[in-house]
Amino acid sequence: HELGDPRAIRTIRAAIRIGERHGLTRRTALARRRLALDLAGRGAISAALRELDAACASLDPHEQARSEVFRIGVLWYAGKATESLTRTDRALETLRREGDTFWEAQLLRNRGGLLAERGDAATAEPDLVRARDLFASIGAKAAAFATESQLVRIALTRGDLPESLARLDAIDADDVSSRIVAEHELLRAQTLATAQLWSEALQALARAQVIWKRSARDDHEGRFEVIRLTLLAGDPVRAQALALQAQRSFAAQQRQLYAARAGGFALAAAIAAGGVRRSALRSGRRAAAILAAAGWRKDALRLQLA
Repeated sequence: HELGDPRAIRTIRAAIRIGERHGLTRRTALARRRLALDLAGRGAISAALRELDAACASLDPHEQARSEVFRIGVLWYAGKATESLTRTDRALETLRREGDTFWEAQLLRNRGGLLAERGDAATAEPDLVRARDLFASIGAKAAAFATESQLVRIALTRGDLPESLARLDAIDADDVSSRIVAEHELLRAQTLATAQLWSEALQALARAQVIWKRSARDDHEGRFEVIRLTLLAGDPVRAQALALQAQRSFAAQQRQLYAARAGGFALAAAIAAGGVRRSALRSGRRAAAILAAAGWRKDALRLQLA
């Protein structure tokens, strides 16, 4: 899974079959939980939630609290930004009572990431700082670095470019996985583009794309950033083609929120190219409505203003 290898799902399904055959109820449930995240990463959100429900039915309260890490992860993949997080508060209480530091940190990291994605950076930041510090306290270096990536995103959202670059420069690439290296290159590209340093931004983005291609990992934020930077760099025709391709791909995976975001980019690119059809306007209105209903008000307004 971490390497983006498609054999991950086949391997974990084999584990479930073996567990069921030998009556290993708890281990089978843990395997289902793992499968849920693999499925969500490939866009099968409904199937992922079914696997999670099946897993939780066979687990004790402590493991059910740990399972909230996976549920938030699935919601994050699904782009379900308005989903209630009350269950997360209860799960955190259980994990703290059990002294389960690693899983508490994982849940805080996932919840912080989901909150940041819905645009609530002020609430997300304390979760992420706490998660990073917990990971560091138990020597989980890679997890601490991955959480630091989210804090870089928040600094970028605030417009604090020096802090974003300083945080990225402080991370040793030799200590992290290729997936996190790609994420850091994407963040560097975003920061440099914000500073109007286009040549350096596109170089960083190209490095991230090489890693994604090598791992066959579908990174939705990476897709959007490629489109956005292509548009800002002055190639609206290519940006529109990339956006429409992403929109079709997300729609096929039933990831409607991401499809709507891609539709917004497609309309912006069409306007920049100077050729907007009525079908593009209709698609843009539908995308704005989906974004607004999901709580992405700023994105919906930006799309309506386009």
